[in-house]
Amino acid sequence: MNLLAKAKINCAALFLVIFASFSFSAEPAVEWTKTFIDHGNDWSIGATQTNDGGYAIVGEVYGTSGCNVYLIKTDSSGNTQWTKTFSENDYNYGYSVKQTSDGGYIIVGEAYPDDSDDSDVYLIKTDGLGNAQWTKVFSQDNGASGYCVNQTIDGGYIITGEVYNDSEDSCLYLVRTNSTGNILWTKTFSQGYGSCGYHVEQTSDGGYIVTGEVYSDEDCNIYLVKTNSSGDAQWTKTFGIGDYSWGGCVKQASDGGYIMAATDVTYETFGNSACLIKTDSLGNAQWTKTFGENGLYSGECVEQIDDEGYILTGESADGIYLLKTDRFGNTQWAEVFNDASDACGYCVEQTSDQGYMVAGSTSGISDSDIYLIKLAATQADIDTDGDGVLDDIDNCILTPNPDQSDMDADGTGDACDCLADLSNDDLININDLALLASRWLETDCIAPDYCGARDFNKSGTIDSDDLILIADNWLEAVE
Repeated sequence: MNLLAKAKINCAALFLVIFASFSFSAEPAVEWTKTFIDHGNDWSIGATQTNDGGYAIVGEVYGTSGCNVYLIKTDSSGNTQWTKTFSENDYNYGYSVKQTSDGGYIIVGEAYPDDSDDSDVYLIKTDGLGNAQWTKVFSQDNGASGYCVNQTIDGGYIITGEVYNDSEDSCLYLVRTNSTGNILWTKTFSQGYGSCGYHVEQTSDGGYIVTGEVYSDEDCNIYLVKTNSSGDAQWTKTFGIGDYSWGGCVKQASDGGYIMAATDVTYETFGNSACLIKTDSLGNAQWTKTFGENGLYSGECVEQIDDEGYILTGESADGIYLLKTDRFGNTQWAEVFNDASDACGYCVEQTSDQGYMVAGSTSGISDSDIYLIKLAATQADIDTDGDGVLDDIDNCILTPNPDQSDMDADGTGDACDCLADLSNDDLININDLALLASRWLETDCIAPDYCGARDFNKSGTIDSDDLILIADNWLEAVE
């Protein structure tokens, strides 16, 4: 098949794909939901997609004699493959899980020693089947908790949570361990009457970004801390949206800044709002958006997705709340999943098929269950040719062209364009030959123009190779 014939096929297919895209709803379709009710009173706030396309969920499960950390592994359809429970004492809670570079899992939470009201940080490392390889308990005189864990680039782990001082005020707690869970250093950060860390990520410079909350005598504000690789503070920021605000999670954005999910409470109306805050790389707010103002909303988790927009989950009065925005925080769609009572989404990720995974918990009158939702990709989330450019902005959907080259500036990428039809009259004829001849043997044809798109093969010169493409397809119609 010659070059022009291939281009014609791509052009026709491109039209069909663009036409078909108008039939897609802006909101993603639910592929499936799963409720895990093995023990009648289960709870989860941590989940992640695994390397095999399945999911790992962590939480806690209550029994007659206490509470255990609960780890569930599912296949890509949400069907349970195995479950594991872990306990150090009578009451143990799991808050965060990540798959590690060796295919296992790292979990953090808290464990309460028997007959004590003070918790310890509880760190668990498992193999790929959920079998414990080692566990660590980090104790402090007045209690400590771990709320989030991530693996670091050197194979160790970074944990955030809270620790209590002698005055029983809480401090944001940062713990760095090596790959076997031995502590390398710890740091505490505090302002006002106390603070707490809910989420930590390693940043592109090797340091860490942590979000949480900081208390005053009357209110609570969002707390953002940036450290270097040794845990020393480089800057801290507080954000007060309304009367009482706290940060759910933070991620580094593609521009080097940060995006935070948060919740704001207004005393006058007794309403909660879900919030997104975007900062620059120094923590200065660039924009703030609130959603569900004065309703009963919360913002628990956010992730930047392939189109550089954001996906946010949390809670509404009617169920799990899921919101998609563009990169400026403008709402593109929002959904509430209310097939379960009193449900909250605590974790959201874009999945490997450009869909979404939302994990959380539902609460009934007497118990709670772990809840997992899988949503399909929308057309705006799909990258058909796998070139890293999403279909809704790709100028050649069916053929990979990451550079988006478009010599003739007609909106169709060169990889899909009908190259020899220089006159754009849908026929390879004398008009195209005349346009080629007008710049015959011209050299220095370089990107992006390539001598008025006449250097078809991008050799740098308009010559016989370019003429052959016209001659081979003389008087052929271009559809």
